[in-house]
Amino acid sequence: KRWLENFKKPIFVCSGNHDVSEPGDVSWIRASNIYADGNIKTLEGIKFGCAPYLCADILDFAECDVLLTHIPPAHTQTSIERGRDFGDKELFRALKYGLLKAKIILCGHVHNPLLDIDKIGDCTIYNSSLKLNILEI
Repeated sequence: KRWLENFKKPIFVCSGNHDVSEPGDVSWIRASNIYADGNIKTLEGIKFGCAPYLCADILDFAECDVLLTHIPPAHTQTSIERGRDFGDKELFRALKYGLLKAKIILCGHVHNPLLDIDKIGDCTIYNSSLKLNILEI
């Protein structure tokens, strides 16, 4: 946390399956420059959302342009590893039926997906997982 607090620009974080002792407990990542689970912040006209792990209602982030989620949408190359789909079915449905405005989804969870990048409609999904990917928006 101290390392993150030294950054001069805002940092966006979403919790994962190893980060919280209880769903919704992200006190370890709270700081003035850190936006985490449940936060929505607009910077330079771009609305960023940080969906919590096991998000109760993904539609809370319907108007976000960029969405951070731990789990990638199901039925994408970013969610499949060793023949098994580890993706979020509700997130997939919300994107498929146009209920989310997101143009970019940043996720992880699946450590060795078939592909690091995939699309659902106009939304590009980036699974950075164990690889370091730099994305300039």
